[in-house]
Amino acid sequence: MNMYGKCSDVEEAEKVFARLHRRDVLAWTAMIAVYAQNGRYKMALQIFELMQKERVIPDRVSFLSILPAYASQAAINEGQHMHTILCNIGLELDPEIANALITMYGKCGSLESAEDVFEKMQYRDVVSWNALLTGYAQYGESDHVFHFFEKMLGQGIEPDLVSFLVVMCACTRNGLFHKSKTYFETMTKDYGMIPTIRHQSCIVDLLGRMGEVDKAVEMIKKMPLCPNLVVWHTVLGASRYWGSASIGKQAFEKAIHLDKNDAVAYIMMSHIFASMDCEDNKMLRATKL
Repeated sequence: MNMYGKCSDVEEAEKVFARLHRRDVLAWTAMIAVYAQNGRYKMALQIFELMQKERVIPDRVSFLSILPAYASQAAINEGQHMHTILCNIGLELDPEIANALITMYGKCGSLESAEDVFEKMQYRDVVSWNALLTGYAQYGESDHVFHFFEKMLGQGIEPDLVSFLVVMCACTRNGLFHKSKTYFETMTKDYGMIPTIRHQSCIVDLLGRMGEVDKAVEMIKKMPLCPNLVVWHTVLGASRYWGSASIGKQAFEKAIHLDKNDAVAYIMMSHIFASMDCEDNKMLRATKL
């Protein structure tokens, strides 16, 4: 079941599960994990409920497997009930369980509950901090993101690529170019991390929002990683907003080179041409007047 699940062959995993004459906690947990790993969260919740009806007692791994399903389905009431069960059996403060609870509450928008679990933890690693940062970032609570990131650094916890991505995305939402650039430089120079395409996209996005489309393209040219469609879509969007048709054309050609059937690129480029026609028509009418 684990093998088929990791190969995304859910149907074969189900067949194996169905043929079992005796299903212990390992078998039920494996099936829950198969559904959760492949995004079939409703099925994961259903199989967990069936497991309990069969009077099979979940173990620690079972809880770790099912908590992401509550998070993805935003099933806050069920998640809170599960939290109560975990408290009663003494697993609430287990580091991995606590991290999963923080993530669950964060995705469900119950940020106070997420922070409450976080504050009760006896040991917090970078995953714990990232879970809390991500929760606040998902709901646009950028001040909390910056606050807890600085608090994490103050407590001597070394951030990872996820930590920097969360704070840089928060900078992007708030148009904080210089702050984002500082985080980017800190990540590369102070921590020796190699930025991913998503980190670089944050800077490109900010430059585009500021109207510095030329600089955005220059930065893309210096990227150690090959830009993906998301990067070129970002440039296309900025080109449309600021009326940079020539740069938009460059971005369009790069996007089509990566995927000749990229519908998004064609639509965005058509909008750029449409806005150009509108401007030309306005100028023509003004001249006639």
